[in-house]
Amino acid sequence: MRRRIVSMRSLTSCAIVAALLLAEVGFAADSSTDSLQEIVVTASKRLELVQDVAESVTVISGATLQEQQKAQLSDYLAYTPGVTVSTTGSAGQSAITIRGISPIGGTSKVATYIDEAPLGSSGIWAQSGGLTLDLLPFDLDRIEVLRGPQGTLYGASSMGGLLKYVLTTPDTHKFSGDVAADIGAVQSAGEPQASLMGHVNIPLIEDTLAASASGFYKYTPGYINNAYSGATNTNDLKQYGGRLAMFWQPTSDLTVKLNVMAQTTESADDAVNSFVNPTVSPPSATAPSLVSGGVPVGPLTESEAFLQPFYNKLYFYSGTVDWDLGFADLVSASSYSQLISGQTANQTQEFGNVFPLVGLEPGLAYEFNRFDLKKWTQELRLTSPINNVISWQVGAFYTDEHQGNEQKVFGFDTSYQPIAEFAPYLAYANVPTTYQEYAGFADLTWTITSALDVTGGVRYSKNKQNFQITEAGLLLDYPQTPGTTLPPVPSEANNTTWMGSARYHFTKDIMAYARVATGYAPGGANTPYPGVPQATVGSETLTSYEVGVKSEFLDRRALADFAVYHINWKDIQLNALLNGVGYVTNGGAASSDGLELTTSYSPIDGLIFGLNSAYTDAHLTSLNADVANPFILGAQLANVSKWTVSGTADYGWNLSSSMTAHVGAGVRWIGQQEGAELAAGLPYFVLPSYTLADANAIINSGAWTYRVYANNLTNAHAYSFARMQQDAVTGNIPQIDYALAQPRTVGAGFVFRF
Repeated sequence: MRRRIVSMRSLTSCAIVAALLLAEVGFAADSSTDSLQEIVVTASKRLELVQDVAESVTVISGATLQEQQKAQLSDYLAYTPGVTVSTTGSAGQSAITIRGISPIGGTSKVATYIDEAPLGSSGIWAQSGGLTLDLLPFDLDRIEVLRGPQGTLYGASSMGGLLKYVLTTPDTHKFSGDVAADIGAVQSAGEPQASLMGHVNIPLIEDTLAASASGFYKYTPGYINNAYSGATNTNDLKQYGGRLAMFWQPTSDLTVKLNVMAQTTESADDAVNSFVNPTVSPPSATAPSLVSGGVPVGPLTESEAFLQPFYNKLYFYSGTVDWDLGFADLVSASSYSQLISGQTANQTQEFGNVFPLVGLEPGLAYEFNRFDLKKWTQELRLTSPINNVISWQVGAFYTDEHQGNEQKVFGFDTSYQPIAEFAPYLAYANVPTTYQEYAGFADLTWTITSALDVTGGVRYSKNKQNFQITEAGLLLDYPQTPGTTLPPVPSEANNTTWMGSARYHFTKDIMAYARVATGYAPGGANTPYPGVPQATVGSETLTSYEVGVKSEFLDRRALADFAVYHINWKDIQLNALLNGVGYVTNGGAASSDGLELTTSYSPIDGLIFGLNSAYTDAHLTSLNADVANPFILGAQLANVSKWTVSGTADYGWNLSSSMTAHVGAGVRWIGQQEGAELAAGLPYFVLPSYTLADANAIINSGAWTYRVYANNLTNAHAYSFARMQQDAVTGNIPQIDYALAQPRTVGAGFVFRF
C-alpha cells in the first residue's frame, strides 16, 4: 500500500466452533441430535445442494459469524481450505489468495459479489486486490466461497475464485426482529470492545410485500502504541452502517428484491509491530537478498512519525427481478455501487533522506491515497429447470466503471511544519480511468443417466478502457502547478473463458467430479513515459484442472470432501525494467498444485469434530529477461502458505425442554509465507507460521440467546503481512512493520428476538 507512488515512479526508473465447520462443509446441525441439514447454494447461478455442486464450495453461516463476533475476513476464511487472507493493518485492507493465485500487482484475483451484483474494480489501477470488502454479518444469510476459476459465470477477476455475500430476504409472513449487543475486553487495549446491532422485518401485504431494516455499530479499541510519538492505543476501529430491503411478489411466478445498503469502516491507525535494523543478506548467484531479524521497538508497538489511518465507505443499491416463465427462469440483476477508500502511510523512512538532495535537512513525509469507484452493472439471464435431461443457461452482462486514483506525498521538517519548497506536494499523481465491458455467457448440462451428467460453458467478453495521468512534485520531477498531464492511453481487449465438468453419483451420498475451467484478469494501460516499450499490458489467464470426491457415510454422521488440482497461470502482469525505464509487462508464468480436505465426524448425538487441511505448491515457472528479479523463479509465491490446518470441536445438548446450549473451540495453523514483491527487485522476507485458538459458549432460552466468546486464546502474535520501509536514496531497509492479528479478546453478549 505504502509504495504506490514509488512503484509508479519505478515505471519510469480456535473461534470458529463446529457450527461454522458444518456451515463450511455445507450443513447445519441440530444441537439436540446428530442430524445434518443440507444447505442450498447459488454457486452455479442455480439453486443446488452444496454437496451436489461439481466444484469446491464453502458455505459460512452469517448467524454463526454474528454469534462468534467475527467481523473480518481474516477471522473466518482461514478455516476454509486453500484460502489465505493477508490484512495490512485493519478491516477493509485485505487481500484474498485462493489456491496460490495471489493478487500480484494489486489487481483482485478473487471476485466479490453481494447477491447478484459484483463489487470492486475490474481495472488494474484501483488497487482492488488489497481492498476486499469486510461486510459485517448481522444482516447476512451466508457467505459462499468458490475455489478455482469462475470466469464463465462470474467474468473478470474471478480467476482465483469467488467471495459471495448472500443477504437475508424480507419475510412476507411474520413480523419479527432482533437486537444484539456485546461487550468485550481486548488484551492491552485501554477501552472495551462493544457492538450494537438491530434488525426488523415488516410484512406489509401478507404473502405479497415485505420490508426489512437493519443497523449496526461495532467499536474495537486500539491496542498499538507508537514509540516515535509516545501515543498509546492508536488503532481504534469503527464499523457501522445499515440496510433497507424490500421483497415484492405480485404473482406466484414473479418476485422483485430491492436493496439499499451503506457501510463505513474507519481505522485510526494500522495494527503493526515495528522491527528496526533488520539483517539484510546480500544476494548471491542463486538466491535473492533476504531480510530477517530486527529488534522490536516493543510489544504491540510501532515506530511511525505519522499515524496511518484508513477509511472505506460502501454505498450499494441493487434490484433483482425473477420471473418464472415456465420453460425457464428470467432474472434481471441491476446494481450501482460506490466504493471510497482513503489510506495514509508514513513515508519518512523512504523519503526523509531525499530532502538533502535539494539542500534541506532530512525530514518527515507521509503519503495519502484515495480510491473512488463508481460502478453500474446489469445482467440478464435465462435459466431452464435443473431437472430436465438437457438444462441450460444463457445470459448477458454489462459494467460501466469510473475509477479515481489520487496519490499525494507531503514533506515536513522534523517539527512537523510544511516545507515551502515542496508545497503543495512532494509528489502528486491523479489517475482517472474508465472501464466498460460487454459479455455473453452460456452453459448446458446433459443428464446422461440418473447418476452421470456433464456440463460445458463459455463466456465471451470485450472491454474498453481509457487511462490518463497527471503528475506534479519534486519526487516525480514535474513542476508543481499546473500538474503535467500525459497523453491518454486507450485500450481494448477480448477474452474468452470456458469450463467443462462431469459428475458421477456412486450413491446418493457419494459423488465424484472432474472440472476444467479458465479465468482471466484484465490488462490495461502502461504509464505513457518515454522509453516504455509497450503502451498496454495484456490480460492474465489461467487454466485449472480439478478432480474431487464429496461423500457422507456412517449413517450421515461423517463427511469427507477431497479435491486435488493443477493450475497453469500465464501472462502474469509484472514490473519490468529496460534501459532504466520501468513498465508493466506480461512477464511470467506460474503453476499451482494442491490438495484440500474437509471432514466432520459425529461419534455421538450433539458432538461433532472437524478437520480441514490444504497443501498448496505455487511458484513461478518462467520469467522474461527484462523482469528484474530472476531469483524468484521456483520459490513459493508471496502470501501463499504451503500447508494450512484447522480443527474444530462442538458439543450441543438440551438443558431443558425450552433451553439448549453448546460449547465449541477451534484451532487453525497457517504455515510460513514468503513476502517478496514479485519482479520489483526488492529483497525477500518471510512471515513465520502461527497458530490461533478460539472458543465460545451459547445458551438459547426462548427469545433470548446468551453468549460468551474468546478469540486468540493464547494471545499469539500472528503476522499476516509485512511492509518493508526502504530508504529511497541509499536502498537500505531500516525497518519492517508486521501487521498483527488482534490480541486475545474475551467478550459476552446477548441476542433478543421478537
